[in-house]
Formats: sequence, structure tokens, C-alpha cells
Amino acid sequence: MELQICHVGDQNGAPLFSVVRSGDLKRTAPVSLPSPVSFPVGDGAERGLLPRLRWYLEGYLQAPFGAYRQSAQAVAETLQAWGGAVFDRLFVGQAQNWYQTARGQSFRDFRIKITSDSPEIMAWPWEALYSREDGYLALRFPVERQLSTALGDPPPLPESLPQDALRILYVIPRPDGTGNVGYRTLAKSLVGCIEEENLPVTVDVLRPPTFDRLRQVLGERPGYYHIVHFDGHGSYGDSAPGAGCYAAAEGRLAFEDEKGRLEAIETTRLAQLLAQCRIPCMVLNACQSGMMDGQARDPFACVAAGLLRAGVYSVVAMGYSLYVSAAKEFVPAFYRKLFEKGSISEAVRAGREEMYRQPQRSCVTGKLPLQDWVVPVLYRQMPESDARFPSLQPDCQGKEGGPALPQEADLGDYGFIGRDWELQQLERAMQHQPQAALLIHGQAGSGKTTLARGFLHWLRSTGGLQGRGFWFNFQEIHSAEYVVNELARELLGLSATAQPMERKLQALIQKLRREAHLLVWDNLESATGIPGTEVQPQLPQEDLELLAGLLKDLRGGKTKALLTSRKKETNWLPLSICFRVPLGGLEGEELWEYCNAVVRYLGLTLDRDNMTYRRILAKLCGNPLAIRAILLRLQDRTPEDLLRGLDRAFEGQEGDESTRRLQAAYAVFGESLKSRFLPVLQVTGLHEYCADADLVREMLAAAEEPVPPEAAKSCFEILENAGFCTHVGGNGYRLHPALRGYLQQQTPAPEGVQRGFVDVMGTFANWLTQEPFHEARGAYHAHLANLYHAQRLAASLGMDVPAMALTESLAWYALERRQFSEARRLYLDLFEQGKGRDDAKNMAGVLHQLGRVAEEQRDFQTAEGWYQKSLAIWEKQGNEHNAAITYHQLGRIAGEQRDFQAAEEWYQKSLAIEEKQGNEHGAAITYHQLGVIAQEQRDFQAAEEWYQKSLAIWEKQGNEHNAAITYHQLGRIAQEQRGFQAAKKWYQQSLAIWEKQGNEHNATSTYHQLGVIAQEQRDFQAAEEWYQKSLAIEEKHGDEYGAALTYGQLGVLAAKQRDVQSAAAHFLKAIEGFASTGDPYHLAIAVRNYARLLHTAPSSGREALRSRWEEQMPKEMTECLKEAWKNMEEDANDAQE
Repeated sequence: MELQICHVGDQNGAPLFSVVRSGDLKRTAPVSLPSPVSFPVGDGAERGLLPRLRWYLEGYLQAPFGAYRQSAQAVAETLQAWGGAVFDRLFVGQAQNWYQTARGQSFRDFRIKITSDSPEIMAWPWEALYSREDGYLALRFPVERQLSTALGDPPPLPESLPQDALRILYVIPRPDGTGNVGYRTLAKSLVGCIEEENLPVTVDVLRPPTFDRLRQVLGERPGYYHIVHFDGHGSYGDSAPGAGCYAAAEGRLAFEDEKGRLEAIETTRLAQLLAQCRIPCMVLNACQSGMMDGQARDPFACVAAGLLRAGVYSVVAMGYSLYVSAAKEFVPAFYRKLFEKGSISEAVRAGREEMYRQPQRSCVTGKLPLQDWVVPVLYRQMPESDARFPSLQPDCQGKEGGPALPQEADLGDYGFIGRDWELQQLERAMQHQPQAALLIHGQAGSGKTTLARGFLHWLRSTGGLQGRGFWFNFQEIHSAEYVVNELARELLGLSATAQPMERKLQALIQKLRREAHLLVWDNLESATGIPGTEVQPQLPQEDLELLAGLLKDLRGGKTKALLTSRKKETNWLPLSICFRVPLGGLEGEELWEYCNAVVRYLGLTLDRDNMTYRRILAKLCGNPLAIRAILLRLQDRTPEDLLRGLDRAFEGQEGDESTRRLQAAYAVFGESLKSRFLPVLQVTGLHEYCADADLVREMLAAAEEPVPPEAAKSCFEILENAGFCTHVGGNGYRLHPALRGYLQQQTPAPEGVQRGFVDVMGTFANWLTQEPFHEARGAYHAHLANLYHAQRLAASLGMDVPAMALTESLAWYALERRQFSEARRLYLDLFEQGKGRDDAKNMAGVLHQLGRVAEEQRDFQTAEGWYQKSLAIWEKQGNEHNAAITYHQLGRIAGEQRDFQAAEEWYQKSLAIEEKQGNEHGAAITYHQLGVIAQEQRDFQAAEEWYQKSLAIWEKQGNEHNAAITYHQLGRIAQEQRGFQAAKKWYQQSLAIWEKQGNEHNATSTYHQLGVIAQEQRDFQAAEEWYQKSLAIEEKHGDEYGAALTYGQLGVLAAKQRDVQSAAAHFLKAIEGFASTGDPYHLAIAVRNYARLLHTAPSSGREALRSRWEEQMPKEMTECLKEAWKNMEEDANDAQE
């Protein structure tokens, strides 16, 4: 049932109203109603309710002091009294019967509509109608408004609007910069609701929030959106509400212009635009967008009424200025009910009800109750059935939410709190800044990565991520080519990675400039290093120049790069290339939200009125880590005690004020720890990135500072609760980057503790060196910085034995990680350290390892020189065991140079000693290599016999790592004999072990061979996928030789598919790689493949292939090509004869 309260005219200056039942148009006799303009507020009040109501809703909370509180209470009570008086006058007789009938049906499908064309009447607070039996009517059922002026029926809604999903265009202008309304304050609750309940709702934020862009979007997508939601400033009349309200001039909405400044759009302009768009509903979160001045002549003067005239079916607006804290209650409740019921009127009622249920509003004194649920108003000209929205159900299959995000963008368990201002800066920079690079810079732990993740999620959830998101963590990247190739592989196709760098970059830049992708370069300080710290640069200067050039060439294009770093990176990224967004502390509502999230785990809520809390937070500068550390002390300390501690600590700090405040916070946090765990803190301060509780205890024992068995673990648990470290399993803890600086200042380690640290790290390093690398990799990754620090400390303390153990361990790690320059440097350092110790055995071992470094770099002549020097010492000492190891390596060098006879002789010399000494492990390694030699000479039977002898020992010893190597080679034998199923079986056995151990380097070989099998079986797509998987790892680790092998196979694959240009590009990359790594055998194969490509190409394409060769290859390589061409011609002639 619908009852209308119709304004039917005036009598002696008093407005008259009838109640009309819409179903049969029966009406009651007209009655006059008390006007809120003159309705007295309190006894003897000079001003009536309506002017005082505006003060109450918009001005009271700006100064809620003294007598104003009593005045506010009087206005709230008078509003209820006026609503009751109006109800009692209207609902008598027949109207009362209609109302009671609806009441008997629990107000099911019941609504009241106020209709008038008088601005004065529409300015009345009709939503405050009150019944002594049912309370405020607008909280029980819909109360809405309609203009009685004949408008004519709006055009029918577009048929393209879906009935199983909802589409919202969300407009968030903030032309005043930070202002006092957070950028995502309301929108994030809407987006969060949609994602939590997995609803089929699309929210597109208008970017940029300009009136011209609104015109463009609605013009490009007619009949697409159900709702346009304006979340910004608006007003009616001359006055402007105070802080914390949505505000702007008469009958206008505040958009931004192209420079982000205010552009006030009058109702008439907006109405003209929407007249053609057939939007079912507009939600105006703009203050006074529904206000109607009693002195206005035009009933369409307010924004909401003007939109009805434009043909919008329903307009949700604000009759007065609305506080942000009130809007935060209204918007989520409104949308939840809309999604559930599909009814705008029910949604508005639910929003009002939530505002009534949660009346506390933020103000200058904290929070006070305000009866502002009457502010939202609903204007609707057509029956709701004509524009009903779909009732939405959770989408079991998951709604389309835009492009998939990279795994690294996961927000984790705690989500993303605050940072609205920084997000708005990033949004504006994306829209207005010409630079492609946007750098978030701030202190360690300030939330840079979290902000990047949150921004990516925000863009994806609101239609802002048109292309793809790419994530590069520079802690794991050692070459710029890896970044370029990953992008090329994904955006240009698999074959693009084979192009020369210059051509590849040019194609990539063109693609990125045309398409709107987002690149995240995280932890950029790892690429450039931080002087004076353990963070050493992982990229050479030429790689940084390449990346800077890429960003420079993307300037003015559609793709943006979001960078994070602890530094401003000004030394290689000038302002013309990079726009910077500093990340400071949390402020305002975001600060309180974060604080309460921290103390929630203690079962607490911070009292904003408590001045002690306010002073504590003022001292912490909004730093999330410091806040967490301090607030968690509330578990055992009072706020007053914490504040006194901060005051004392602040006086003793050095540096700028921000640094002093942080250090003071850490000092207060650590007060009780220092008394209980001082030795643990001292030794922990010598660590970086990771610490192990058991090792810490051993270090203190070595320093003769023993602690109880569980002391270290208890200390780390307290640090973890405060956010200073994270438990990573076992007794290991990952340390926050800020912790070391704090501990070194607050609890510096005396020399005895330093010596204990070096002693234990030296023993630990020695143990690591003896372990299989795949088992030691995790420990190295966690403690690498600790090992380097211990090495330097050992040198300064004159501790030679641990210094050598640490250097050897670090060198071995660098060799296994294929960081050959670093390995060579460390082994040479070790050689120098050992010169004065008269330790021939260790010296020979170092010479042997230098040979391994050169061998891995395929510098076989240098490697042989080092091995021979080592061997001379072993043989002089009569050390057969180690001599056998060197014989073995000399055999490997001969084999790599395809001198198989010499290789076999070296291996047999090694094997004779190993078998004589009963050294099964060494013998198994040599059996394997003898198998490789037989295989290279295509004696597959002998090869398999050698491999099986080796495998029997590995499986007997449970040595999975070496067994996997032999499985791989058995797969090669089966493959060479075209036993593809058997080969796959061997490869999969091998691959299962590599992936289990996280051994990327060895896995690449198996991926490569699986690609060869797929290629032989003419499954070209699978082959390419395997090759590309191998290539990605090879380039990530800078394995130029492995990459050359894979490029060669990709060239063969492209040639088989008659893709001449891709084949040529891959072969050229392979040739460059083999020439650079000094492999004449495979170089000749790659050149021959290019010559074959030339030979088989049609005459029209042959010249292009020759030109391509001349562009990329040095002149001396042309002779190789000519020789290969000549051989091919001779082979062809021989075949004809």
C-alpha cells in the first residue's frame, strides 16, 4: 500500500494537506499542519525549528560546548515533537484506518510519499514523522518525496541493463586536496561489501573525476550503468558547512577540472547530460544535494529535484550537510539492502536505520550523538516497479573483477588500513603526471610494499586497472634483461625474448605506451644498494641505466611503473623520469583505525578523549611499527607510565626530530626487555634479516654469558608481538630492518659478545660448507648478511680461523649461486689469508675452487691452470684422495672441450684411487661422468651401464640430489634412442626432486629436455612452454650459456613451424651467447642452423636474413657463416650426385 501526503493548496497563508491512498485515489479532507519554520524550540524560543535544525545538523558539532549541548538536545526533542504533531493531524479518521491496516500487516510493502511542487514544503523535514506507537516512520518503512509538477514519463530504461548484476559509476572528486573527507572513506566500504560477499557488482571509479570525463564515459557506454554515485561536495544556498562535512554554492556539485582544481557544476548542466543517459538511479553523497530553500521559486532548484526532471527515476540525496562519520554508517547499509532486496526505497530506509542505531559522530571533542538520520532523502517520480534493481546473490563462480593480480600483491591476513591521502596522490599522478615512474619512498617498515599492494587492489576493484599488473621484487633480480624479457614474454609473445635488446626494448616501449599496464618494482634499494649497510647493489650501473632509459621512454604513455624504495633514488632517476610520493606516518582517522586494530588483540579500545593516549600518539609520529611496539606494552603498563618513558627516552636521542621520536619509542618498548634479556638483545643487534634462537644461545655461551635455555626464544616472542620480527619456523625469526639500528644504539654488544657471535658463525659457516647445497640453501638465504657481517667483524677482531671459515663458506655459496665474480673475489681473499699460515692443504683446496669458478665460466684454459697448481700440491703431499677429485675436474674440462679420450684417462685415474680407497661417493660421481663421455660418443649401452652403477650407489645412500642428476641423464639416453615415454618418466623423476629442493638451476635442464621431447613429438606449443620456463630461470640467474642453449632450441622450433623471422632472432641470440661463453662446438651448430635458414628461405626473404646478420654480428662471425654456407652447398651437391 502507498499513502501520499499531498500538498493541495493554501488557506489564509496556511498550507493544506490530504492523505491519498494510491490504489484507488481515495483521499481525506484537507488539513493544515504546523510549519517547522515557526514551530517553537523550547519555551519562549525566538527562532523556529527549521533554522535551528540546520544549526543542529551542520553547526553544533563544530563547537559542542556549554549551553550548546542543551540547545542541541532541545532541537532533537522538538524535531520529534513536530513529527508527532504532524502525524496526529494527518492520520485521523479514514487515514488512520488505512495506517492501521498497514500496521496490522507489519507494514509489508507499505510506503508514504510526500508530493508537492512548493520549495517551501519540500524543505520540511518530512522524514521525522513520528508515531507514539511506532516511533519514527522513516525507520519502519520507506518515506520518500515526489514533485507534483507534471514532468511526463521519463524514457524507458535501456534493455541492455542486466538483471543478474549491478553496475555503479562512482565519482570521487576531492578538489581541495586532502580536505577533511578521506579519498576512499565511503567507497572502500562499498567495495569491501562486494568482495566479502562475492556479489556480481561492478564498481567503476570515474578517472579523472571531471565533468567532461563523466560526459565521455556515459556517452561511450549508454545504457550500461544502473547507478551513478557522486561522493563529493555539493550545496544549496550561500552558507558552507564546517569541517568533516561534504560541502561546496547553490544547487551545484563540486567536480575537479583537468588540473585537479574545483569546478562547480550547476544542476542544469548535469541534468542536460543525464537526460540522454537513462540512468535509473543517482546517489548523491553531496551535502545539501536534496535541500530545498523555502524562498526558491523553482521546484527544481535543488540538485536532486533537477535530476528528476532529467529523467532519472530515483535520486538519493542529502537534505543537509552530512558528516563523514554519518556517511560511513549510511552508505554500507544502503548498498547491502539494495543488493539484498533490489529496492532503492528499502535501501534508503536501511541506511537511515543504521544511522539511528549508530548515532555517535566525530567532532572536536571526540564523539557525540547526533540525530542526523533525517538527512538522507529519496526523490522518486516513477513507481519503484518501473525501475526495480536485481536482488543479488553471491556468485559461486566468482565475479569478474578485472585483470588477475600477481601473487606478490596478496594483502595477507591484516588487509590494508588507511593511506587514503597517498592513494589519492598516486591516483592523481597516474592521471596528470607525465612521468611513467611513481616512487613511494620512506623508512624501512613504513608500509611501502603494503601501499603498493593496496593500490593495486583498489585499482582492480574499481575499474582502474585496464591492463595487467606485473610485480618485480628486486631482492631476487640480478639483471635488467630479466625484467625486460619477462615483460616481452608476456606482452609481445614468447619469440620476442630472442630479439636483440635494442629491438626488443623498442617494441616493448611501443606496446607499453599504447596500453595501460601497471609495473610494480618493489624493494628497489636492493638494485642500487644503501651505502653503509648490508644492502649491496645487485645490478651493475649499465643495468640501472637500461632501466632508467626504459622509464624515460615510457614518459607520457599509458603504462605506469610503481616503485618502492627506502631511498629517493635521485642519483639515477631524475624528476623528469620519476614522480615521488613520500610515505610518512598515519594521521587522523586512519591513525585511530590502525591503533584500535593493534590493541584489539589485547581486548582493548583506545579512548580518544584520554589525553594521555593523544600525547603518546603525538610523540610517535604515526609510525606504524613504533605505534605497535608501544601500544602492545599496554598489556602490562599504564598509559601514563608509557608516556613518562617516552619523555625520558626522547631527551637522550640524537638526529632529526622524526628519528629521535622513533628511537624514543623503541627505547620505551625495550626498557623491560633490557632488564630481562640484555645479553640476548646485544647479540641480536649483531644480526640482520634473520636470527636463530639456538644459535643466539650458543653465541652467548661462547661469550661466557650463558642464559636459560628458553630465554632467547622468549625474547623473540615478545619482539614478534611488537612487530619487530616474524617467526618463520623452527627457532628462526625474520628481523624487521629497523631492529638492528635500535639494538645497536640501545644495547651495543661488548667485545666478548662480538667474539662469541663470530665464533659460532664461523662454526656454522664451516658446517654449511660440508652440507649438500640444496640442503644448505635455506640457511644461507636466511643468514647471508649475518655471515658477511661476521666475516668483517672477524677481520677487525683478528680472529683468523673463523674469518677463513666464513670466507670459504661465502665463496662456496657464491659459486653455487653462479655469482662467479663474487666467488672469485672471495677465493682470492681466502688465498691471501692463508699465505702466512703454511697450510698447503687448504691452499690447494682454494686453488681447486678457483679452477671450478673458471670452469663454470667456461674459461677452460684458466681452469686447467688452477687445477694443475692444486694437483701439484696434492701429489707432492701424497694426498691421493684430493688428487682424485682434481683428476675428476680435469676430466670434466677435457670432456667440455670434446677431447673424450683425455677425459676418459683423467676419469680412470680418479676412479682407480676412489675404488682403491673404497670411496663409493667419489666413485659414483666418476661412474656418472664416464657415462656422460660414452653418451657424447653415442655409445648408449655403455653410458647406461655407467649411469646404473652410479645410480645404485646414490639410491643406496639415499642421495636424492645426485640421483636426480643421474635420472636426468638416463632420460637423455632414452630420448636419444627415441624412447620418449621412458625419457619423460626419467625426467619427471628428476624434476620432482629439483622442485622439491627448490633447485631452479638444475630444473632448467630438465624443463629444456622436456621441451625437446615435446618438439620431437610435434607438440610445438608444449615445447615452447617448456623452453620458456627454462629460459626465464636462466635469465633470472644470469646463466648466459644455458640461455644460449635454450635460444638455440627455440630457433629450431620456430624453423620447424616455418616462422623464419622468429627462428632467425633465436639463432642470433644463441650465437651471441655461445660466442660470449666460449663454446665453439655449440657456436658452430647455431651458425649452421642460421645458414640452413638462409638456404631454405625463399629468395625474397633471404636478403632480409643477411641484413639482419650484418646488423647484429661482428665481421669475424660473417666468415663463420660463409664457411657454414659453403659446407651446406657442398652437402647439397653431394646429395644430388
